[in-house]
Amino acid sequence: MAFLVSRATGQISEDEHEGVYAELSDTISSLVDNVFIDGFQAPPLFELFLRERAQVYAEKPWLNETMRFSLALKRDITPLLHAQIEERLRYGGNCVLEFAGPTGFGKSSSYLGLMERHHGLLDAVRRDGVKGIRDRIAIDIADLPHKLEGLGARDAIALDEQLELVGENARTHLSVLRNLEDTLRGTMISIYFASPGTKEGHSASQGILEAISVSPTELRDGAKGRMATKFLYSIGLGGHDPIPLGIVDLPWCTPETFRAYTEIKNENLERTKKLQFHATGEANDVTIKKLFENQALLARLRLKVRPTKADWKRYLHRYAPSMSTAEADATSSELEEMLDCLRGSPELFRTIWDFDPTPNMIAVAENNDDDQDGGRLREL
Repeated sequence: MAFLVSRATGQISEDEHEGVYAELSDTISSLVDNVFIDGFQAPPLFELFLRERAQVYAEKPWLNETMRFSLALKRDITPLLHAQIEERLRYGGNCVLEFAGPTGFGKSSSYLGLMERHHGLLDAVRRDGVKGIRDRIAIDIADLPHKLEGLGARDAIALDEQLELVGENARTHLSVLRNLEDTLRGTMISIYFASPGTKEGHSASQGILEAISVSPTELRDGAKGRMATKFLYSIGLGGHDPIPLGIVDLPWCTPETFRAYTEIKNENLERTKKLQFHATGEANDVTIKKLFENQALLARLRLKVRPTKADWKRYLHRYAPSMSTAEADATSSELEEMLDCLRGSPELFRTIWDFDPTPNMIAVAENNDDDQDGGRLREL
């Protein structure tokens, strides 16, 4: 305090002032060093966050923040990001990263490139084509649970251009998402989010990559671009506000992966043109198909030949992924209508729902009151 008063009243010189701050910076660095001795360590970017959080650059808070931001723009931490991801996976963890910034800055291409480098995405695309990337990208939160079932350790899934959710289902979807973020660590499945803003507030996020400049295929002067995006990486651990740590330079994915991704992106653009921002029918269809694979449910349907809408609601709450009241109500009505269609006009099923009924769905529909032992269901 005496030093600050002396500085404010002009009793010490500028050189003395800078000297004291330099000594303070060295002392802080030495104190932080003590945290990482005797075999103790932290992932690279977590350690950098702690060092930056402890550092003081100026007396005034606003100037301190400005200087921290300026220094972050000078610091290339790309190697640290890659090391961070590998260390998390090495010790049985995962990565949860947010990619934010304006549309058209290559956020999706960048995280796809990251998934190629660390999570085997290119191998999946070469093996399975468009399906390889479709299994690893969710446009709606409702798609996540089903897609996660098919992924293994060191894999990753991306939630592409997450929309601000509204309506009755929003709270349920966001609750499911937060639970996934908090509990997926043990599966070693990483999650990458892409959104125009930085306000999604993912509680398990291990960093926000905000796109600040882009090198497209062709620059405005006609020169060939690098096909890469530069991000400002910020992080806030332990409930603290995020602070900028440095610049990350990420190359875009290969043309092979981008071609497969474009097909999925175009499908989503068709939804956008129709203003269909709610969860896709595809996610609902997957839920319904998997429901008819559940042996416990099939056993109950041998006893309950013609389940009512109320019965289907109970079955959905017990055997399906988390749903809101509105979703359970809509899906139970859909199930009733599907089975009625199979009983009365099965040839119309594909026209209405755009997929073929599974053998189990047909067996449930053909089950009737005369089959006291379960009829077709008994064969299954």
